[in-house]
Amino acid sequence: MAGLIPSGQSSSLYVELVDKENHVVLRNIFPVYYGTTIGGQIDIPENLVAGTYQIRAYSPVMLNQPGFIFHKRVSIWGKEDKKKNEDIPGGKSQISFYPEGGNMVKGLLNIIAFKAIDKYGMPLSVEGEIKSETGEVVTNFKSQHDGMGSFPIIPLPAGSYFATVKGSDEKYPLPQSTDNGITFSVRNTAKGKQFRIQYNGTSEALKPAYLVGQMENQVLFKHPIGGDKKEITGVIPTADFYSGILQLTVFNKDEMPLAERLTFIDNKDYVLPATLKIDTLNTEARKRNRFSISLTDTIIGNFSVSVTDADSELDPFRSQTIHSWFLLNSDLRGYIHNPAYYFSNSSDSTQAALDLVMMTNGWTRFKWTDVAQNKLPQPRYKDQGYITLSGQILLEGTKKPLANRDVIMMRSAVDTTTAKRGQTTLLQTDSSGRFKLDTLFFTDKNKILFLK
Repeated sequence: MAGLIPSGQSSSLYVELVDKENHVVLRNIFPVYYGTTIGGQIDIPENLVAGTYQIRAYSPVMLNQPGFIFHKRVSIWGKEDKKKNEDIPGGKSQISFYPEGGNMVKGLLNIIAFKAIDKYGMPLSVEGEIKSETGEVVTNFKSQHDGMGSFPIIPLPAGSYFATVKGSDEKYPLPQSTDNGITFSVRNTAKGKQFRIQYNGTSEALKPAYLVGQMENQVLFKHPIGGDKKEITGVIPTADFYSGILQLTVFNKDEMPLAERLTFIDNKDYVLPATLKIDTLNTEARKRNRFSISLTDTIIGNFSVSVTDADSELDPFRSQTIHSWFLLNSDLRGYIHNPAYYFSNSSDSTQAALDLVMMTNGWTRFKWTDVAQNKLPQPRYKDQGYITLSGQILLEGTKKPLANRDVIMMRSAVDTTTAKRGQTTLLQTDSSGRFKLDTLFFTDKNKILFLK
């Protein structure tokens, strides 16, 4: 997706079935046109061993930002009995700390978000203390939702900090604080996103100059915030924005990023009021049922409907939905536990929990350590585009080219069981009898016939 419409950046989709040893069992490549593909299915081999597998899907351009590819765990029952999950050897609980804006700056009020997970990567509720390197208790912390939480701290000019958890002797170090830098905080208000930027230092390279807002790789605004103020505040009106992740980045005058904050906009524009009418209901085997869905307004788009057996649903609520994937998971790095929860209601507690997700799933565009070196990551992978077919046509029995002539090219699948109809294209040769066709896409083997 790009700008809430299907993206045209990719021409191929790779879909893989991966086993628990991370070996690729199957890999299919599907042509993509305007963000969609057809025939996207995986045929499971009959001799596949039962167990837990992963479906992994990506386009080449997605590989430039590791951690953003689609993945989903599935259970497959094969010819052998399903094996029990084995314990993870050497695994242990972890707590990661994320200063709001990206860096912990000495002498300024910093909000530090954290995420605690167990050895299986699942959320872990924790409670503990933040201590200085001398062992003095600075503040307390406690997880608020799915192992996530936050706490305020003002780092002193000297020393470092670590966290301890109740019931454990483990020490978890906090990120090192910096003498010069900026803090960047964002809060939800009725009028929009309220931000606060504090600047500590005298370096011109670290002085904020612009605030840029982006959604789905589209720049929404670039607002100058220059001046000699040590504190800059403001409100970003978001009532007219689409729902999704708003990426706010503070730049210096040379347009190098200084701090970043992700925040979620939930204007409910992805929800359409509708009425389900049951015209015909028959629960007997293979009997006809008819349902009608009425919308309050004319809607143009693609729709899908899923009909399932309620008695077969093991969980009362789905942990992931189309909304949570397109608006949340696909734009964040790492694992998000039960993402559909954040779209289940509009309560303050749910919105606060969603904001913790924004703060604990990392930056998406740059690393702070690269800023000082004026270095930004370059894309390693490029989309190869669709299939290009080129060649030269010569008169039979001679080396004389079929120059400047119209030629009909007929293309059809070798396996006629997969595709009944072929395609016909009119092309023209140049003075040397050469031709070139691009933007072709087809699957499996094809046979080609030229007619003059």
